[in-house]
Amino acid sequence: MLLLAQSLTSHAVDKGASAIAIHFVHQVAAGLWLGALACLLIGATYGGASTDWLGWATGRVSKIAGWSVAALMVTGAIRAWYAIGLHLDLLLYSLYGRTLLWKLATAGAVILIGGYNRYRLVPALGERSARATLIRNVTAECLLLGAVLGWSALLTTPRHHTDACL
Repeated sequence: MLLLAQSLTSHAVDKGASAIAIHFVHQVAAGLWLGALACLLIGATYGGASTDWLGWATGRVSKIAGWSVAALMVTGAIRAWYAIGLHLDLLLYSLYGRTLLWKLATAGAVILIGGYNRYRLVPALGERSARATLIRNVTAECLLLGAVLGWSALLTTPRHHTDACL
């Protein structure tokens, strides 16, 4: 409910109902991705989770992350189009564009770590070192997604929007 309220009062309101809906879906997908990873981390670290549970939970988190990333890619592309249109030079020559590129690079790192976890570590969870590495990597994913949220917050500041419109 709070995400909907925030979407209704965000900068997306200037662009109409479809922009509000896209903003809302973008936020929900980001929240699901980070929330699923954080729950996995808590369960694996403090819940004394068994290897079976960890394998099952990692599979679930992987599915949630996959769908979330797909939704974020679509809604993010639309939001970027709203901000800079077809002026691809603004990706390099505006504060908004450079911040967006940093956000994408950080999110890309999370996706790479998640892929490594899913396809390399989960099948090897019977090994003690794989479990420790998985927990370390999920911690890194959560921290990097925190950085993505920071980049996202910067993108919503008036200075970034003014810069993209130049």
